[in-house]
Amino acid sequence: MKKLLPSFLLLFSSPVFAQADHFLLVGTYASPKSEGIHVYRFNSKDGSATALGPTRTSNPSYLAISPNQRFVYAVNEDEAGGVSAYSFDKKTGQLTLINQRSSGGAHPCYIAVDKTGQWVVAGNYSSGTIALFKVQKNGGLDSAVQVIEHEGYSVNTDRQQGPHVHATVFSPDNKYLYVPDLGIDKVMIYAFDAKKGNLHPAPAPFEISEAGAGPRHFEFHPSGKWAYLMEELSGAVAVYAYKNGQLNLMQNI
Repeated sequence: MKKLLPSFLLLFSSPVFAQADHFLLVGTYASPKSEGIHVYRFNSKDGSATALGPTRTSNPSYLAISPNQRFVYAVNEDEAGGVSAYSFDKKTGQLTLINQRSSGGAHPCYIAVDKTGQWVVAGNYSSGTIALFKVQKNGGLDSAVQVIEHEGYSVNTDRQQGPHVHATVFSPDNKYLYVPDLGIDKVMIYAFDAKKGNLHPAPAPFEISEAGAGPRHFEFHPSGKWAYLMEELSGAVAVYAYKNGQLNLMQNI
């Protein structure tokens, strides 16, 4: 898995700034020049950014913001595997650690918050696992209430010797979770119950990619009618029609 610096960026508006001003959060891997999560004031009109200082934590390679923008969640992409929860001050841009939990696997590389803000899911690359967490009243995380391990492999013996979860994406209606797995050439599909906090295989439990494609990132169109899958090993993008939890391949380009 190639590692880039910075690895992930998040942008959201601040009520104390003009309309063009936002906070920009940058997740990174450890290096002599990186100290964790970097926060900037970012002007989307002229592209200028002012550093507000880093929040030190280990390999926060992917970040997610809660729907109310009060909390930020980060993976700690280490072999031991961790997730960190922070409160965020939208006046000062300061992150304050609430707590840390085991990610339920090794080298977590993706984290997502459901539409209610009550559940967080992390995807672990090396162990091929996903973990579901309940959000506490203060924005912190309970220990994982559910851990699911994928099984299988595919044709690329260097990169697909076992499952490698690379994303955990909630559907627009919050009823499904889509999990691209680079190692098994599948997008696993789980039905999600936000009231009970439970994941189980959907009626159509997966979408198969071409052998050796290496599914990595998955994104819904704002309309909710289509979804897009980036295939890391083939260098292609798959385009799907989306309806009622099911994916129908339209194009691979």
